[in-house]
Amino acid sequence: MAKSNTRNILLTFLIVMLAVPIAAQDGTMISKLEDELQRTDEIISRAKELVQGANSEKAKIALEQATELQVRAWNRFRNRQNQHDLKISLGLTVKARERARVALEIAKKTVQNEHIVLRELEQAEDLLERARECASQTIDASWEGLYRSARENIDKAWQLYRSGHHYASLKLATQIKNSARKFLQACSGLSNRVSRYDNWSESVQELLNQAQEQVDNCDSETAAQMLTQAKQAFERAERLASENRFRMAEGALLSARTLAGKALRQCRGTDWLERRYNELNDRVNQLAENVAPSDDTAVRLLDQAREQLQLARESLDGGRSKAATAALKATQMNIERLQRLLNGNGLV
Repeated sequence: MAKSNTRNILLTFLIVMLAVPIAAQDGTMISKLEDELQRTDEIISRAKELVQGANSEKAKIALEQATELQVRAWNRFRNRQNQHDLKISLGLTVKARERARVALEIAKKTVQNEHIVLRELEQAEDLLERARECASQTIDASWEGLYRSARENIDKAWQLYRSGHHYASLKLATQIKNSARKFLQACSGLSNRVSRYDNWSESVQELLNQAQEQVDNCDSETAAQMLTQAKQAFERAERLASENRFRMAEGALLSARTLAGKALRQCRGTDWLERRYNELNDRVNQLAENVAPSDDTAVRLLDQAREQLQLARESLDGGRSKAATAALKATQMNIERLQRLLNGNGLV
């Protein structure tokens, strides 16, 4: 700041001195004006270096104006004939210096802006590359289309940057960054959902395999139907997942798991009921050996037990576990009453 003030004072002094008739001026004042002209040359030279790297049309125009004014200033100085020529030379070099400084300021701001835009473009490129990697793993065709559109925009932003349209390039780069961030968030969420679905799908597949083994051995039509429905639900879930419709896929997977579980319980219940049926059937046969044909009450209880066993058998064969359970309970009650009768305790 002090150096600039000194220069301003010197220029003011020169202007005042040039108001004195040329005959009264000595060589010192002419020398000082020449120094100022050379000083302007230095400023223009420094501005030229920065403007060349700034890629700014406005800075170039300001520099061209400064150069033209300075050429005229030197011409007036070298070809001076009178005091008026010196005044014009001084005025021209002052204007040239002002335009050179304008070019410098524009170039500096342009360089700063270039760095900002360059940083934004590089960040947009990085985000877009991460989005591409995510898209290649989890995103469907519609998302790939969005990525291609973003890729075209980033190429356009680079073209704008290279042509010096920094504001337009910066604006487009910022838009791309925002889109890429949203893209990554959606992709990350989808990736997590894919992982969750895969884990759940594997678990349901294991359950289906277990149910298949049970159904193959339990001879239950109801269980077989449930397992078929479970497999259909699982296939529907896999199809929906392949279309990235994970919410619906998870619903179908839940149905598959529920149906497979029911099939398992149906068969496991049938196994228990089968064992219970065999136990009660053996017990009835044992008691029948002790029932006298003349004992009407005992014969009636024995017949009722056998009727309930037959009903249980039919229910088991038809996969009607609830009906089979009820029939076996009735059989158990008749066996207990028959046992008490044969033991001489009478009926309750």
